[in-house]
Parts: sequence; structure tokens; C-alpha cells
Amino acid sequence: MSEDYYPPSENEGGWRVTDPETLGVDAAKLKAAYDYHDNSEYTTGHGGSLLVIYKGHVIGESYVTGTEGGPQPWKPTSCNDVKSSTKSVFGTAVGVFLDEYKDKINLDSYLVGKSREESLIPQIWDQPLTDERKMDIKLKHAISMTSGHESDEPWLAPAPRQHYKDYEGGTQHVRVLLRLVALRGRPSPSYSDV
Repeated sequence: MSEDYYPPSENEGGWRVTDPETLGVDAAKLKAAYDYHDNSEYTTGHGGSLLVIYKGHVIGESYVTGTEGGPQPWKPTSCNDVKSSTKSVFGTAVGVFLDEYKDKINLDSYLVGKSREESLIPQIWDQPLTDERKMDIKLKHAISMTSGHESDEPWLAPAPRQHYKDYEGGTQHVRVLLRLVALRGRPSPSYSDV
């Protein structure tokens, strides 16, 4: 696998899918892992997905629809509420981003800022902000969960009390947080569970 490999979008073919044995992976051990996942009490009750990527190739995937919860049905395109498990992925991505752009961005960079030019997300200026305090949110606030946001989560549809009008899905989390979700205070050192 080339270090420069990045999977194309799903519209352009998506990830490379390969038989595990082609890459030297023991298919029997991989099957045992899937059997364990697919038949565990938690997975059969709440559903689950398991995706294995090795050397830039998808070598296996499994989706189990739970009897008590989770996406119904659970499939490759399901959006699931994974809550805090995304913190480690997001934190790692931010670390790589900060390292790669260290001459331009740091933990004190503003997500929204006072202007389009000062913003890490300039597109946010295409929409009206619901609270001027959001201009003070820095990258460090986002990764330490101290942005000042309330903890209701608009992406947990179909609960009507948590579903914001015009919310289209998981790719809009940052936009929704910065535009629609209320702040309970200024960005600060206190944890907000968002």
C-alpha cells in the first residue's frame, strides 16, 4: 500500500475491497472475530457493526440489527450514535492536523472567529450565527469539550425534542453546533459533555 493512498468517495468507488487471504490475513481468525461480534449478547440486543481495514483494503464487514435498539435495520449507510467514542478519533485527527499545519493553526485558533478570514470554518459565515459567544470558541475548546454548548444532541433523531429543523445528517455536526445548538455559557475550562 502506498502511503499516499486515500479512498475515493463512495460515488467514485469507495474503499478497495479485498479477500483477506490475498493480504496474508488468516481468514479463519477473522471469521472467529466476526462470529464473536455478531453473536455477543450486546450486539444482538443493541446492534453493531464491525469493519476491518488492513493495508488500505476493506477485508471484512458485518452489520447486525439489534432486537432492543440501534439503527433499524443496521446497514453500511446507517448513522449511529457513538457518543464519546469519537473523541479519540477526533483528537487524533486534530493532532495530525495541527502537526501538518503548525505554521498556520494552533489550539488557540478560532473555529468561527470574528470574520471569515479568522475562521477555521469560513463557510460558517455563509449562515447567520445564533449567538455571538460562538465566535469565541477555539479549537482547544472543541477538543476539551469546554465550548459552552448545552448537551442536547440534535443528531439523535427520531426523538422530536432532539431533532432540529433542516438537520440533514451526521456530516453537519459542526455546523449545527456552531449555528443552532444553544450555549449555556462562554467557552471556559468547564466540561460540557458535547
